[in-house]
Amino acid sequence: MTTYREHAAALLEKATNGEQGIVAGDPLYQEITGGRDQGPHYSSCVDLPFWLLRNFRPEAAWAQEGPEGNALVNFWRAPWRAPKPGEVPKLGDTWLIWRGNKERTHAKVIESLNPETGELVSWDYGQGWIDPDKWFPGDIEGIKKHQKVELLDTGRWIFPLNAAGEPDGRELQLVLTLDDALGFDADQQMAEEPGDEGVSFWGWLLGGGVLGGLGLAVYKVRKR
Repeated sequence: MTTYREHAAALLEKATNGEQGIVAGDPLYQEITGGRDQGPHYSSCVDLPFWLLRNFRPEAAWAQEGPEGNALVNFWRAPWRAPKPGEVPKLGDTWLIWRGNKERTHAKVIESLNPETGELVSWDYGQGWIDPDKWFPGDIEGIKKHQKVELLDTGRWIFPLNAAGEPDGRELQLVLTLDDALGFDADQQMAEEPGDEGVSFWGWLLGGGVLGGLGLAVYKVRKR
């Protein structure tokens, strides 16, 4: 039988069309993002983990949409936490990376990380242009990505380069593991019943700052 983690992988492959990518105008992409990405000034990166986890815990307080279909208003109530030094993620875990402000913030769902080589594979939304003059329905907005990360002396993972080979510098700041989100071991088979919900509060960083601003930020940069 399929485990929760295996089912998550199947959902994420469908949501991104794997390494081929899914475009902004795709009905599936628009369904997953709740129709919120209509071009100008919207980054959908948090929509992907939100949609994934709602598939498993639709009754959770953090899975409820706010007014006008805002998917992010309650997601800060999920059990986000600081990363452990040198922590290696499991399939389905969500990473929140940033560098000082929300304009350099991104959420990604991890497939795998090789701690020896730094090879990271993840499923990512929010890959198109935010600039309304450069947004097109045919832009790839979701895709499975291959990146390199490095482990700092502090024990925190950092992205040294972006897709263009330019300095990136974003560090792993917050983790939402699939186990914590579900409230039980995600390697259990789908026939198992979920356990109790765990909720933690991250104040400004999640409620009113970084996470809450990801889908609404207005800035003209290339989303990565």
